[in-house]
Formats: sequence, structure tokens, C-alpha cells
Amino acid sequence: MNNTRPWIAVVSVFDWTRIHEFCREHDIAKGNSSWHMFDAPRGGAINCWTIDESHWQRMGELCGTFYPERSDGQHPGIIIEDIMAGKVAPEALLQGGFMAGAEAVIVRFAPANPDPKIEAEARAAWSVDQARAFLNKLHLCVLQRPLPAPSPAPQPLEQ
Repeated sequence: MNNTRPWIAVVSVFDWTRIHEFCREHDIAKGNSSWHMFDAPRGGAINCWTIDESHWQRMGELCGTFYPERSDGQHPGIIIEDIMAGKVAPEALLQGGFMAGAEAVIVRFAPANPDPKIEAEARAAWSVDQARAFLNKLHLCVLQRPLPAPSPAPQPLEQ
């Protein structure tokens, strides 16, 4: 758990998986639509970029990064241990990745850390409010419904 990154939403594991798949499909280097602005490694964070057609991967400036966190406070490696112990079917990794078995995903946001001397970096960096508005737009595009109303983030179990 990382309390230094503010949480901006709580979504179901299924919803997070669909959003992450959309972002992987819309990798910035793989297309030219306005949605092709992501760098989303399998099972991890979602980086959002401005688009720079002069860059070989179209990456301009980093706007910020969405990080998933298990709502139950379990370390992501717990799913591997559960599979090895026979408590969870191996398909769980394909269906929910390291979030399999969690009830929800806490989405945290890390703003870009722009160099204040570089105007383009400073202009591109999102605030937490801008990130929340963008995640709502992304959620609406992928799932055809807005983000759930904000509520207090679940408190993960202390380890």
C-alpha cells in the first residue's frame, strides 16, 4: 500500500481489468486515435502521455500514472502463493492478474514530476482533479457508465 499517492477511485477488479486491457490496446506507439495515449504494462500501472508525432513512439510528456492497489491490502504476490497451494485456479491470473481474489481495486494517482524549467512538461502534468476527471472519461468510454460516486477508500488490512 502506498499512501503517498492519493486514491482517486475504487472500482471492481473486472472493471479495472477491462480498463487496463483498453489501455494496452491503445498503446501510444500502436495507433493514431486520440485514445492512443497510454503505456500500460501487463498487470501494472497505466501511464498517460501527451502525443508528440515527432517522437518515434509518439510519446510527448507524461501526464501522470494510475496505479492499482488491492483493496484487501494483500501483497500482489499472494495470488501466486494461493495458486501454488491449490486455493485458486491458475486461470485466475489470466482473469484478474495480481488482483484476482480481491474485491475491488483502489486506483491511486501519481502526478508527473515535471521540470519547472520545461514549459511543456509543466503544462502536461495533471492535477489529482484532472486525473479523476480523465479516469471518469476513460471509465465511461470503456464501460459505458461513469465512475462510481466517490466514497472513502477501503482500509486495507494491516500486515
